Amino acid sequence: MNNWESELEKGIPPQTLRGIQLNPVDLGITGSLGKIDVYDPWKNLWATIEKNGGNFTLPYFKRSIVVRFNKTL
Repeated sequence: MNNWESELEKGIPPQTLRGIQLNPVDLGITGSLGKIDVYDPWKNLWATIEKNGGNFTLPYFKRSIVVRFNKTL
């Protein structure tokens, strides 16, 4: 729901997205995963998150976030 029109023309700030859980298998990622890094380009902030069972929960973010999966060998 956030785009240039809603934010710039209408003055509606982006919502904070919370509690989004993802499963690597559902994303087509197989094999053993090491750490999962996330980058918030709007804050210029990297963080490492932990898997909780098969899933992982993204940190709170607005607009967009980058997720990097690191496989273990």
